[in-house]
Amino acid sequence: MTANKKGITPIIAIVLLLMITISMVGFAWIWFQRLGASAMESVSAGMNNQTQSIGKIISIDNANGGADSVISIRNIGTQEIKSNEIGIYVDGNAKSCAGLTDILPGQVVDCTIAGYDCAGKILKVTAPGNYDEIMCR
Repeated sequence: MTANKKGITPIIAIVLLLMITISMVGFAWIWFQRLGASAMESVSAGMNNQTQSIGKIISIDNANGGADSVISIRNIGTQEIKSNEIGIYVDGNAKSCAGLTDILPGQVVDCTIAGYDCAGKILKVTAPGNYDEIMCR
């Protein structure tokens, strides 16, 4: 009888080692699948953001100085540009522009820099997809 017990112990050990190995491989497989799916979601979200930014393109149609400077900004892209995504700079200094609203594709919006004369200065307007500069008249 003792001879039979000695033969079963190595078999049980091998079966246990195989079960442990199979469970570890299964765990690794699931972990790598989730890691790959997470990476794909991140890449996809980044590409969508980049595509939308590329479609947010502006052009300065007109900029007139005076007691209050008036700027006409056109959306020449394919995406709506939110007013908080637009930056306005005169000679490198940020300015706030009253009347600036969200701009739909093809739409022109006029805004006013109250109490500031931009005549003869470089006006720069930025959007997520580009920027445009002109000399204020």
